[in-house]
Amino acid sequence: MEYKILRNERWRESTKEGAYEIAKFIKEKKIKVIVALERSGRPAGLLVRDIYKQLYPKDRLPKTFFLNPDCLGGNENVEKENTHLYNYILGHQEEPIAILDEYCSSGTTMKNAKNSLTHSGSKKVYCTTLGCASDLNKTNNFLDIRGGKYIPQWYLGNEKMNKLGKKEIKKYSDEKRNENESVQLRKEFKQLAKEIRDEHSKSKLEGILEKTFGILLSLVGITILLSNKSILSGNMISLGINTLNFQSFFSFSLIFAGFFLIFKSIKIRKK
Repeated sequence: MEYKILRNERWRESTKEGAYEIAKFIKEKKIKVIVALERSGRPAGLLVRDIYKQLYPKDRLPKTFFLNPDCLGGNENVEKENTHLYNYILGHQEEPIAILDEYCSSGTTMKNAKNSLTHSGSKKVYCTTLGCASDLNKTNNFLDIRGGKYIPQWYLGNEKMNKLGKKEIKKYSDEKRNENESVQLRKEFKQLAKEIRDEHSKSKLEGILEKTFGILLSLVGITILLSNKSILSGNMISLGINTLNFQSFFSFSLIFAGFFLIFKSIKIRKK
């Protein structure tokens, strides 16, 4: 698929980095619930879930709810907009919740969502975003995780949009988001998630192959070493340098190479 919005590779890599940071933050804070803001927050939430699953395969995935921020004023609970989320909060008020959006420009939407979740009874709400306006990144403390540094404010249609401050952003605040671009962005987030899954699967396969080959090399080296009668029949120290004939040198090399590949495969799995 051709990237039309995240067409710059730096933007795509920054989006991935931001999603990784949010996934780690969710793990660190023991967050069990993600509230993704519609519409673009939905694929962003799925992207974070994919990365979380990759990083912590033994963990249970956080529950994910979707919330339309346009229906929230910040002074009411979320019961009318999402009954399932509201009922969940009532039964788990002490559980931390992470709000997730793909981009935070003025912060109004994020603040309204946080206030509505608080009105619903949630005791601890974190605000996370894949990208945000540069001045928000420096001066506002309501964002707990700001994600990547080079994620564009896609709906303004300006290549320097992620550097705009509040004054410039207000010029566009009444501008309706282009529905086609919104749909396109959701497709691109899904494509990013697929690429991450493919990279993880490839890396995992490479790790398995390297570990298998490493074990085989080590076994061959050990077999050759044990078959070397000059080593088995005498004291290695007394035999000295003569013991290190080509056969023994070759076997030790195989064992070393095998253990190196096994160690490397373990590092790949942890990466």
